[in-house]
Amino acid sequence: MCYPAGPFSSWWLGLLVILTISVLFGCSPRSTSEIIFDRERVVGTWKYRTDGIPFLQRGSLHITVQDGELVGRLQDSWQGSVQARVNLQGNRMTLDTRRGRIEGQLDHDHFRGTVRPDQWDISRTAPHSQSTGYFLARRIRGPSVLNNLKDLGCTSLLRESSYACSALQSP
Repeated sequence: MCYPAGPFSSWWLGLLVILTISVLFGCSPRSTSEIIFDRERVVGTWKYRTDGIPFLQRGSLHITVQDGELVGRLQDSWQGSVQARVNLQGNRMTLDTRRGRIEGQLDHDHFRGTVRPDQWDISRTAPHSQSTGYFLARRIRGPSVLNNLKDLGCTSLLRESSYACSALQSP
């Protein structure tokens, strides 16, 4: 069956080409190299200290990538092991724990931030409910091999669930 070529069919063809290009090149607002660079800046072991907050004192923070997401585990001298969800946007990093939020700026291998206790934490007394403190950390160890995608959360080059770990992307 043959359809006549006309302005309507060329319009559909143009739309199909535009959609194909946008799907192939526009799905991710960030490139793979940007995602890997960001992970390289934070993955590893950090030493930290705090002041002015009731739930953390000093210890180490180990940031890894699990299932394509940054996660942290604080080993605090007072609280023991504390899980944290890590969010990184440019030079701003946020660590969310069950007891509070740490927000601050990355500057090379240093992180300086403020700590805000969770407002719903009933273990605190009233005077501490609005208290904030500071959080200072220095990275002492990065990923063992920066070219190894496994250190940055890519367990297999064939893993397609994460755009940054796609086998079709060049590292």
